[in-house]
Amino acid sequence: MHARLAVGAIIFGDDGSVLLVQRGAPPRAGTWSLPGGKVEAGEDVFTAVQREVLEETRLVVDAGPVVEVVTLSGEGYLYEVHEILCEIRHPPTTAARAGDDARAVRWSLEASFDMLGVTPEVRRVIDAARRLRRA
Repeated sequence: MHARLAVGAIIFGDDGSVLLVQRGAPPRAGTWSLPGGKVEAGEDVFTAVQREVLEETRLVVDAGPVVEVVTLSGEGYLYEVHEILCEIRHPPTTAARAGDDARAVRWSLEASFDMLGVTPEVRRVIDAARRLRRA
């Protein structure tokens, strides 16, 4: 199976929280993760992450560096996900709210990750993005 190109956005709040979305569609519907999705034909990963964040959260972001590339696979799918550090354009034009295929959106501190079922892979990407921001 050929990997499909996808993106994820790591967006930090001023208080150190991270923007998470509850997936509304497969794969992994119902889980809490980073905003993102498939790269469309003709898009680069930076344009795609800006579009996906806008569609899922209604926020306008600037795409920064790629934090890492992860493989997401399961029955019937294989994605190469470019996880990108993003910053909200200030002043924000709107508050984050669920749109497109996101059931819900929330700013979450690490202390709530267990309750939300945030996977170890997503936590690892968030930690890597935190380290990159401090560098």
